[in-house]
Amino acid sequence: MLNETKIKNALNRLSELLGETNESRTLLLVGGAALQLLGYTHKTVTTDIDNLLPMDDLLKNLVLKIAKEMDLNENWLNSNSSSFARKNIDYFLNAQTVISSNSLTVQIVSINIFIELKVRAHLDRGFDLEDILALHPTKEQLNSLRDTLLKEGNHLPHVIEEDFREIFKGLGYEN
Repeated sequence: MLNETKIKNALNRLSELLGETNESRTLLLVGGAALQLLGYTHKTVTTDIDNLLPMDDLLKNLVLKIAKEMDLNENWLNSNSSSFARKNIDYFLNAQTVISSNSLTVQIVSINIFIELKVRAHLDRGFDLEDILALHPTKEQLNSLRDTLLKEGNHLPHVIEEDFREIFKGLGYEN
């Protein structure tokens, strides 16, 4: 499991190793680790660091090296969350930089984008409610997002409505 200290240590080690290769990379984070780096305290551990950007062989090899050095899961940094990303969205818009070195830049998507990604993930896998509630989206944000999801037609309308009822209830909003 990764707590905030381990997350920072692993990312700092990644920066060091990248520096040794005279290479630089950028990460764009979402997920529980990103929430911890932003100071959200509703969860104190996560299983991995979710990066929205593709990871090349160098990055993958360094992740494995750090996993062995720090006794972490081999997949401690991954780009699995990219499956929730939509095309034609500028995920760097209003992103917050949390680490910046010559070799590594770590950014976190804006809260608005974070909310959208978490709601989309919740529709698909059903266990992101705690994070959505911690991000505290407005009723207007949620209504707009629900309308978008209904128009896209990727989920059954009753599933969308049920999930949004749960989110609204959790935030104390009347639906």
